[in-house]
Amino acid sequence: MMSKKRLFLIDAYALIFRAYYAFIKNPIVNSKGFETSAILGFFNSIFDLKRRENPDYLSVVFDKGGSADRSAIYSEYKSNRNATPEVILDSVPYIYNILNGLGITTLDLEGYEADDIIGTVAKRAEKKDFEVYMVTPDKDFAQLVTENIFLYKPARFGNDIEIMGVQEINKKFEIDSPIKVIDYLGMMGDSVDNIPGIPGVGDKTAKKFLKDYGSIEGLYKNTHNLKGKLKEKVEDNQELAMLSKKLATIITDVPIKYNLENLKISKPSNEIIISIFEELEFKRLKENYFKLFKQKDDHEIKEQSTSKVEYKGKFVSQQISGKTGILILKQNLQKIKIFSFDIKYYENDIYLFFCWSKASVYYIKAEKKKTEELLNSFKYFIESNTKKIVFNHKSLSKILYAYGIKINNFFDIKIGAYLISPGSRNDFKTILKFNLDVDSNDDSLSLDSIYYYEKLFSKIYNDLKQKNLIDLLEEIENPLSYVLMKMEFEG
Repeated sequence: MMSKKRLFLIDAYALIFRAYYAFIKNPIVNSKGFETSAILGFFNSIFDLKRRENPDYLSVVFDKGGSADRSAIYSEYKSNRNATPEVILDSVPYIYNILNGLGITTLDLEGYEADDIIGTVAKRAEKKDFEVYMVTPDKDFAQLVTENIFLYKPARFGNDIEIMGVQEINKKFEIDSPIKVIDYLGMMGDSVDNIPGIPGVGDKTAKKFLKDYGSIEGLYKNTHNLKGKLKEKVEDNQELAMLSKKLATIITDVPIKYNLENLKISKPSNEIIISIFEELEFKRLKENYFKLFKQKDDHEIKEQSTSKVEYKGKFVSQQISGKTGILILKQNLQKIKIFSFDIKYYENDIYLFFCWSKASVYYIKAEKKKTEELLNSFKYFIESNTKKIVFNHKSLSKILYAYGIKINNFFDIKIGAYLISPGSRNDFKTILKFNLDVDSNDDSLSLDSIYYYEKLFSKIYNDLKQKNLIDLLEEIENPLSYVLMKMEFEG
């Protein structure tokens, strides 16, 4: 009999926060002063899972904007939580990029918590005859456990992993079915998520009520059996109890689109992983990567290689949305000294692209009618003195000029390429092929274009320097580009 396929779904922020607080007294800081505790701890857990289970199907699930449904029915939901530590905000983009480099998919959906996405994917996978493991220390997931869905609690502080099935959940909560964990949480509440529960009802009382009455609904059909202050508290808070049960219920029909087969771990990218691990100074983690993912460290991937082959590797793209995602993006833009930038329109949407480092493309998508709002929200960064690499400054400036925004301190790849070879074709595809020997995707929204901006800048800038053309570029061509744009704009 063929064994079932196994899918592991990881509760991203549960493991990220756990890793961060595990090192809170002795944080790990690299030579650049960047705290890497959350990233290192998170990937130690991922690598431990890889070593123990060697899963074929694995996805890391993120919250994105919180639960719109729960906040709508209870404004105090999770309102007791402190702001996310800055260290974690700084760490999340690295975590996304490393996961992509490892060939591990990520799932998220605006307005839904990771719990709900995991619940939805787990139930769908079960129907496809998968065995599902929810990797999280969060007890709320116990309600989802079935004969084919398990709670997988990662190792911590020397303790071994704990895999909980139906029998273990029933024993822990003293119930006859894991689904009753919802009633348990509804009765006693959850201080972590600020779910109120029934005042005066704790762990022991909730378990007794479930044993005697089976559910919250059963409890309220039998309040005549209660006595004293407890009877009074229970009867006075029926509405609160039902609300708490609803808040504690994990949604299993989230409208998220994905293909189960795409949750297979794909071939990792040495270029991405080595680049990021060396930047973060993860020497041991890099060694473990080669062992666990059966990759060869052939030393051919170098941070400053002059070989054209290095430009043909994979890269990571990440759509940014929600207040938290945009906040993280802006925080990163404040720290870097140079970034690539572009704007593209496609059908009824505007796309804003940013790229820095060797393997990351970030983009924001919005409806065209929100163009002014989106561009103005990034005006500070566009007008800052941070070096910006662009392609076709005149065209880009025309879009921005309409909203009172000017690109400062820019390098235009198109102008630079023209100065080096005035008689050559000056389209992006030709410039890319001539300078880096790379064939470009013709798709108008191809992310590989902006990915190559920084590499083209390095090559073309050096060529300009050798030909003593930097002054011509900066003192004549760049200002002229702005003048020509204004003339075209104003007719």
